[in-house]
Amino acid sequence: MPAVVVRNDVASMNGGPAKCVREIDEYLAKTFDMMIQIDETYGKMAAFFTDHANQVLGNRDYEELSKDEQSLANVYMLAALAVSGACAVVKGVTETMALEKVKRLHRKVAEAKYESLGRMIDRAQRNHDEAAGVLARHNNNQFQSVEVRDNFKDIADMLEAELCQYRDVRFRLDMLLWLKEEYEAWLDDRLYSDAPMPTMGQASVAAIYILNKQEIPYSREKRENDLKDFGHKLADNMQLSGTVNGKQFFNSFELLAMIDSQLSAVLEHGYMDKDPFVNAISGPAEDEEDQDIDLDKLSCKRLYATLYVNSGNGTVAEGILSQNPVVGDSVDSLQSFEAMNSEYEKGLGRITVSGVLLLAAAVMPIWQFDMAWYWLLALSVLAVILVVKFFPHRAIHRMQDRLINKFDMMSSNYRYYMANMGGLIEPKSNVKEMAKSRNRFWAGLIIGGIIGLFFTPIGAIIGAVLGAIIGSGLSDDDDTHGEGWQNIRICNPVKQWITIVIAALLVLFEIYVIFFI
Repeated sequence: MPAVVVRNDVASMNGGPAKCVREIDEYLAKTFDMMIQIDETYGKMAAFFTDHANQVLGNRDYEELSKDEQSLANVYMLAALAVSGACAVVKGVTETMALEKVKRLHRKVAEAKYESLGRMIDRAQRNHDEAAGVLARHNNNQFQSVEVRDNFKDIADMLEAELCQYRDVRFRLDMLLWLKEEYEAWLDDRLYSDAPMPTMGQASVAAIYILNKQEIPYSREKRENDLKDFGHKLADNMQLSGTVNGKQFFNSFELLAMIDSQLSAVLEHGYMDKDPFVNAISGPAEDEEDQDIDLDKLSCKRLYATLYVNSGNGTVAEGILSQNPVVGDSVDSLQSFEAMNSEYEKGLGRITVSGVLLLAAAVMPIWQFDMAWYWLLALSVLAVILVVKFFPHRAIHRMQDRLINKFDMMSSNYRYYMANMGGLIEPKSNVKEMAKSRNRFWAGLIIGGIIGLFFTPIGAIIGAVLGAIIGSGLSDDDDTHGEGWQNIRICNPVKQWITIVIAALLVLFEIYVIFFI
């Protein structure tokens, strides 16, 4: 099988209307760099005063200090607070001034370019329709596996060129339509519109619909369901309906789904369950955290691992898929899930062995008591309940929690990785980030000042400073996307084996005492 053709990156809009957006973001990036320097400078000053306050305090409690020492410590801490507050105020004011400048730039650009944007959109729409027609021209054709094997590079080059051409013009059209909404927001004295910035992944999604002879729906939920259906269709055709009279056939969608890594990543991402536990929840519960998850029903849906298995050894499809990087990632992710289950099963087996040994160690001495049989039976049952309840049950529950947490983090991390690889993640906008930071600063400043005003005028100043510090320190970017899931240990085999050995030694000791002494 010849090497898979390398996909050319879709050209970005380096000129034209999008240029102003890039230039403004670059201007704000410089402002961000300046604020980082402000943070470092003021941070060093605040740390200086905090260190001096700690030196005064030493290892003593505040109440143990003399009045002079308390006054000195208070001065240093107030100085550190003042420096931090000054840093927050400088940053907030700098952000506000920068955004006011951006707003003026926005309006100037929109007034100059808005009228010509309509003509550019019409031209981009015509180019898009032509490229869509070219991409769709093979929809009713079937490529025989022998033809694909013998002429792979020519077929792959042709299909890939058509796909890249369509993705290019689709992205440009989406960008122009987005700029139209942005310009309208700028003319309305808003910093940005509510429309998300277009991505290359959206162009790939549109291409998938064209290759499947369907219109792309407006509903995001419908698109997500459709992508799952397209994935199921691929998996079924690879295994069942792709063979006629002993010959295997491929359409352009199936070939591009195997060849193009970006389109593959979009399909892999769309095939995954957003909530991997939805089919494994055993029953309803008022609180989601209290819902039990049936581990036997826990599944790991990976489209390209399934496609690779269904393709069959030595086939043309297997040869193409083996060179697709998404296939390797998909198989690795599925194997990670299987490794988790294997680790859990082995840990469960060790807990079972240690539980049985502990039961034996608890029950054996009871039957040496000189008591009636029913008392001996009652004590034995009680011993069984205590051991099962307080050791194996709790250990198994902890292992289940770790397995569920690790799988959830792994799924989140893989989903984000595929979204990034497929170009589905909206680029960060410095305008939006700075606007959010500015809004948090002013909200903290005003709310803190109002609360402090209920006490004293000085309290209003202190409250405003504290509010500004807290508001400036808040951030919406707390999602780590499951990073570090590999470091979670479902169980500790060493501790489990130590428990087994100790329990076994205890049973052997009891046998020796009971039967030989």
